[in-house]
Amino acid sequence: MVEFMVPLGGHSAWGNNEVRYMLRSLEKYCKFSFNVTFFVNELIDWLKAEQIKVERYYPEKILKKNNGARSFENYYDVLNKVRSYASSGDGDFVYIYDDVCLLRDIEYEDIKNLSQNTFTKRSIAKHFNSRRWGKTLIQPHLLLGFVDYNYEHHLPMIYNKQKLRELFKRFPLEKTYPPYPLATMYFNMFPEEADEWGLVEYKVGFEGTVSKVACYNSSDVNEVVRGKTWLNYNDFGLKWQHNKQIPLMDWIENNYQDKSRFET
Repeated sequence: MVEFMVPLGGHSAWGNNEVRYMLRSLEKYCKFSFNVTFFVNELIDWLKAEQIKVERYYPEKILKKNNGARSFENYYDVLNKVRSYASSGDGDFVYIYDDVCLLRDIEYEDIKNLSQNTFTKRSIAKHFNSRRWGKTLIQPHLLLGFVDYNYEHHLPMIYNKQKLRELFKRFPLEKTYPPYPLATMYFNMFPEEADEWGLVEYKVGFEGTVSKVACYNSSDVNEVVRGKTWLNYNDFGLKWQHNKQIPLMDWIENNYQDKSRFET
């Protein structure tokens, strides 16, 4: 049985329908047995999957040092949820975001290949003076001292609980500011032989102002997802409108109409 783990933040732009349609897409296309556990700040009333409620987290020492400013709060909160999940038990699990949809049939081996082989080799140094996300991305370089690979592709990743415990013990969240991005930190700390994949051929991202995808109706969405395996989006990409249509949101609702077993 494959275990999926979903750390939810404190905000949903779609009334937690991101969760609903992610689950429907997994049930539609995963050709293996799986369970899903959610770590949440507030329980979702219609969700039948296991929900573990945890308080929103920010390291107290860092909060005092920053005079009460909660910079990178979402990053710390999600990392703490993963740390909580990995604190007991052994073995592997799949970390997945709520704002993704699966587009075709896959086996568990497809996710293993995705975790091991999709990375971007590029200079981390250019992020030293960049915005919030870039400031987290340089942390693995500073902490590990040899990082060349960026694994932040916003798709499912397989982590090992024992290795995560080792990571969080060696680099406690309470002593790390800014926080580190989990995938890049983990897969550089525990490297595996891998080949670089072209993510452009594997996924399509609807990410608002940084998206290269221009869709004006559901037919356009059909074209850009053709041949892909995963779709991911941010709030801007989800709600982008054209002539009073919301192409991506409409497409997701139309293509994942069957309820999953995780819905009441």
